[in-house]
Amino acid sequence: MKHEVLVPLDGSVLSEAALPHAIRMAQASQSQVHLLRVVLPPIVSSPLAWSVPVAIDSERIIEAEKTVARRYLDMIQTKLNALGVETIVSIEEGDPATCILELAEKNPQVGSVVMASQGHSRLHRWTLGSVAQRVLHNTPVPLMIVPSDATEPLELDAPVVGYERIMVPLDGSRFAEQALGMARTLSDYSKATVHLFSVVPFMDSRELAESGIVPMWTVNEQQSIRRRVTTYLDDTALYLTRAGLHVQTSTLEGYPAEAIVAAAETANIDLVIMSTHGRSGLSRLWLGSVAIGVIHHSRVPVLLIRAQEEQHERAA
Repeated sequence: MKHEVLVPLDGSVLSEAALPHAIRMAQASQSQVHLLRVVLPPIVSSPLAWSVPVAIDSERIIEAEKTVARRYLDMIQTKLNALGVETIVSIEEGDPATCILELAEKNPQVGSVVMASQGHSRLHRWTLGSVAQRVLHNTPVPLMIVPSDATEPLELDAPVVGYERIMVPLDGSRFAEQALGMARTLSDYSKATVHLFSVVPFMDSRELAESGIVPMWTVNEQQSIRRRVTTYLDDTALYLTRAGLHVQTSTLEGYPAEAIVAAAETANIDLVIMSTHGRSGLSRLWLGSVAIGVIHHSRVPVLLIRAQEEQHERAA
């Protein structure tokens, strides 16, 4: 059976922003798109002055909601089929995040989840709804979060989104490198440039060191870190280049999440792919909380790969 790219939709134009990216993921991985709509059970209050057939009314409400959901999903499916995208649909009843996670966990065909964030904040940064937040922290499969501030229905007859520049943040760990597999898959399909990026930790300037305010050994340590990072990225780039990919590398001094977001904007990155767990050369956690920070501030989709401990041990 074909693998599936699961796309949760709630009927809003915001959620539909995930569809072009799901189509691209499905095409690159030769998967089908699985459209999911979760129907919320009605909130029933106790009758006060008269008897109400609660169970019957609830059942009618749910069936009516499922009918609306089916019509909506059929409409989206028809549009995707017209683009040559194999699509299946399903309707579940219950808590949205729970239904998404259960489907991802229990259905071995689900290879990834693509879903939209929930709108735009006053600070021009993306915010996550509670459903996306829970899926983000618990999904066992790769998850792409697509920022969305759409106000008009998506025109799916337009050309599908493409990725010309894909960024992979690396910290030198085997955990972080587990994002490279998906980057290669999407790059091979889209003929995209893979942009390897790493962050050099913030330290005070050389001018302060020379003035005696900051010890010179601190600056020397930073220079040593930068050399190691550059060498590591160059070696990784050489490996990927020999595999037929077009690769670029860059580093930036700063705080990891902020630096990744800034570098992605500067380089006009179309997609960030990163592991959700990582260890730096100093044996500190890096890509756990960093991934969360990137998602909350990125203007481009972020594809998260949950790194596996056993893969790290084999590689080591």
